[in-house]
Amino acid sequence: AELSNLINIAAIRAAVQNKVAVTAAEIEYAKDRVMMGAENTSKVIPEEEKRVTAYHEGGHALVALLLEDKGAEPVHKATIVPRGSGIMGLVQQQPQKDTYSHSLKQLKARLQVCLGGRIAEEILLGGDDVTTGASSDFQQATNMARRMVRQFGFSNGLGTIDYESADTQEGAFMSDATKSKIEAEVQRLVDTAYTDAKQLLTENRSQLDTIAHSLLKYETLSGDQLKALLRGDPLPERFSTGASPSTDGSKAAVPERAA
Repeated sequence: AELSNLINIAAIRAAVQNKVAVTAAEIEYAKDRVMMGAENTSKVIPEEEKRVTAYHEGGHALVALLLEDKGAEPVHKATIVPRGSGIMGLVQQQPQKDTYSHSLKQLKARLQVCLGGRIAEEILLGGDDVTTGASSDFQQATNMARRMVRQFGFSNGLGTIDYESADTQEGAFMSDATKSKIEAEVQRLVDTAYTDAKQLLTENRSQLDTIAHSLLKYETLSGDQLKALLRGDPLPERFSTGASPSTDGSKAAVPERAA
């Protein structure tokens, strides 16, 4: 039923644009509408809010692009088009092939990507003017780090023990000392990811500015267009933002910047 709905939306979109066939651009439009809601074109967003969103999403995108050879999934697209009731923008990543497990390197890269949005805001605004838009990023990073320690055995200090199953709601099978060690290790993973991501964005500030300014101009950029910007290639004055790279696979979205 969901696939049928997606195809119907794509067909209507093609008809509205006077196209004789449904193309990848219409499929992309329909997918985004089904997954995230319709574009909220009636929402009036202050220019400063748009600028912060562009840097926030640009931070996610740039960290992912710079870490692509170190475990980060390729960027499918970045957008600052508001959707639904509270989505201000997001970055979608897309694996190059089906995957059923993840390496430590990949999860460390994912942590850095999650934190890239807040760090970009800090670089732009300073510490006192950052926004609440990174709350879902923090939630995802914390949950991921906790699973790395408690479930996946990615902690040298705590070893390959399944603390996830051992901990009941009452905490009957886990000592207070072990809980403290787990929380300290989770904090270490997140802090390390934050430090590494901040170094990346600070050292590549000019590229962050380029991506953010381009998002303000075009609103949506594909992964290929983002890579072109990093190479210093100019983008055309007008292009279709609906088309996506011709790759298969499911897409993972970095949690969107909330209003």
